[in-house]
Amino acid sequence: MALSIVWTKRKEKDKNMSKVIRYDHHGINVAVQEHLRGKHTEHCLCYLCGKFKPGTSENCKWANLNYARCMATPIVVSPVFECAEFVNIV
Repeated sequence: MALSIVWTKRKEKDKNMSKVIRYDHHGINVAVQEHLRGKHTEHCLCYLCGKFKPGTSENCKWANLNYARCMATPIVVSPVFECAEFVNIV
């Protein structure tokens, strides 16, 4: 019975999912739900953090690691939703 409920909810969720599209991101062809394309910076906590200084030697070490991982593999673009090192921009 429980498996049937889970499967039904999954089918309902699938019907409501956005169309998946492909596009070039940093020279790599990636797939994304259409309504989320290009939204990673809008949702990434780093862009609201005082430690985020991309392109400088003072940039957050975790942001650097996340970016390096994203650039090293064609699998992911990872917006940060939670971070223990977050500092409010004052």
